[in-house]
Amino acid sequence: MVLDPMGGIVLTNDGNAILREIQVQHPAGKSMIEISRTQDEEVGDGTTSVIILGK
Repeated sequence: MVLDPMGGIVLTNDGNAILREIQVQHPAGKSMIEISRTQDEEVGDGTTSVIILGK
């Protein structure tokens, strides 16, 4: 569960959907989000696994 910028609640178990809702300032964090988005575009799944493996 994540609060979007407008204060609404986002309920999902999709890692990419969660990453779309958060704002990251750190360059390494931004890179991880970009890798996750690429994973979603290329494969369509596994975004959470990419973040966990990158950690």
